[in-house]
Amino acid sequence: MNLKLENLKKIYDHKTVVDIDKFEFKSGKVYAILGPNGAGKTTMLRMLAGVEKGDEGSILYNDHISINYKKVSYMPQQTYLFNTTVKKNVGLGIENSKESKEKIYSALRYVGMDKLSNKKAIELSGGESQRVAIARLLVRHRELVLMDEPSSATDLSANELLVDYIKRVNKNGQTTIILITHNPIIAVKVADESIFMMNGKIIESGKSSEIIYLPKTQEMKSFLENWRM
Repeated sequence: MNLKLENLKKIYDHKTVVDIDKFEFKSGKVYAILGPNGAGKTTMLRMLAGVEKGDEGSILYNDHISINYKKVSYMPQQTYLFNTTVKKNVGLGIENSKESKEKIYSALRYVGMDKLSNKKAIELSGGESQRVAIARLLVRHRELVLMDEPSSATDLSANELLVDYIKRVNKNGQTTIILITHNPIIAVKVADESIFMMNGKIIESGKSSEIIYLPKTQEMKSFLENWRM
C-alpha cells in the first residue's frame, strides 16, 4: 500500500504536533520512525491508522483519500487484550474454521505462547502481551501494518522475534510496514528507510544505515549521542 502525506497537520490546544509538508511511504517497504518524546510520532501513526483525523491536509492511500481499514493492522504501544483466553484474543474477528484454528496455533507457536493458549490474556506480562499482539497480526493478511514501539516491553529474544516477524511479513514485498522505535539498532535491522521527527516535522529521512551511521543534521546527531541501549 502506497501512502502520500500532503500538508498534513494536527493541532492540540493551539499547538501543532504534526506538521508534514510532503512525504511518501512506498508500497512493500519497511519504515522506522525515530525521534524524541513529543516529536509527533505516535500522533502521525494514529492518523495513518484512522484513529485520529488531521486538522489540515490529507493522507492518500493508493492515491485515494478513503481507505478500507480491513486492509490495515494497527498495534499501539499499550497492547489491548480482551478478558478472554490468549487463543481467543488471537482469533477474534476471523472465521471459526479448522484452517483458522491451525493458523492461530501456528502463530502462537511462532511467538512462543502456545503453552499459554488457554490462559487469561489479562494475566500476561507486558512482553507476553506484545507476543500475543504479534501472533494476532500473523493470522491476518494486511496491506499495511502500523506498530508503535513494538519492542518497548520485550526482552532480547522477543526483539529478535520482532525482527524475524517483520522480515517474514515483508518478504513477499506486498505489505508496507511502518513502526515507531526508540532503538536505532532495530531500525537498521528491519527498515529499508528511517524517518527522524522532531517538533512534529520530518527533520531527516533516507536509507536506514545512512541515517543512523551518517546523520546529516545536528538534531539527528544529538538524538543518537543521547541514545542508550
